[in-house]
Amino acid sequence: MAIPLRHSGGRRPDLHGDDWWCRGLDGPAHLSERQPGRRGLHRGARHDSESVRRRDPLMIVVTGGDRDSNYGGLFTGHVELEMLHAPQGDQEPDTALVHFHSGAVTNWHHHPGGQLLFVVSGRARVGTAADGAVAINPGNLVVAPPDEAHWHGASGGSDCTLLAVTWGTTCWHDETPDLAD
Repeated sequence: MAIPLRHSGGRRPDLHGDDWWCRGLDGPAHLSERQPGRRGLHRGARHDSESVRRRDPLMIVVTGGDRDSNYGGLFTGHVELEMLHAPQGDQEPDTALVHFHSGAVTNWHHHPGGQLLFVVSGRARVGTAADGAVAINPGNLVVAPPDEAHWHGASGGSDCTLLAVTWGTTCWHDETPDLAD
């Protein structure tokens, strides 16, 4: 479910210039009129009038996606994909939570624009031809450069959830990783 929010979407404000204002219930107040001893902005803020006049896209907050175990990817074991953000073009990345059940992994694959994988929970693993299998844990971030063949998934004996941020359409290979220890 996505909740739209208004945001300026424009350039970052110049916090020391004349284009940053605070707006309170009693009307606008310039940043230089802050109360002494208070840090940061103490009222709601807005950007300069140019970015307010533009019709920028709305920010959205995604509170979850639909889990799909029939996703068109190639996996060994049970995997559920929870798509959080799937833009129309390849200019923006897809963002998904991928839930791997114990021991489940992807086939070898690559992404034309690269991929970021963040371990949300569980014990996971990722592999490349050069590095073999590498154990990854909650809080670890994997940066797969464009077109690098790799695989990823849950370690044996543990489910895991990965946050995947992917640029471009995934190119699946027929090969499964050799998971022999």
